[in-house]
Amino acid sequence: MKVSPLSWGSSESCFAYALAYHALGSEQYEDMGVVKIDMCAATMVANGDLPSNSTTVTVFHQAQVYTGEPLFVPRPGASSEDDGTILVVSMNVSASTTGETALLAIDALTMQQVARITAPFPTAFEFHGQYIPR
Repeated sequence: MKVSPLSWGSSESCFAYALAYHALGSEQYEDMGVVKIDMCAATMVANGDLPSNSTTVTVFHQAQVYTGEPLFVPRPGASSEDDGTILVVSMNVSASTTGETALLAIDALTMQQVARITAPFPTAFEFHGQYIPR
């Protein structure tokens, strides 16, 4: 499912966030991650306006961690469309923490984890939603 920050001021967004299976080209289905797709840069590459080796997709991935659907929350006073946080529910399936679920906060600009809140019990790691500011 594509999640775009459409509230940026137009019906067109440059960035989309999505759940990805086989992250980073893995052959294993369970290697999941969150992808950030720069659709404006991809269009510019396709039109020859940017070099073909330009970065258009960025991936957040942690080994042995299943990720759910990403939810983009803009930073108050954001200075760019991707200035915000991606919230994603995750489940760690490593042998030492099987079933541990957590809410991950990922910086949408850098695609790096900035916070992790571990649930005190296993929870479903899929949710659907949309952030709508007041």
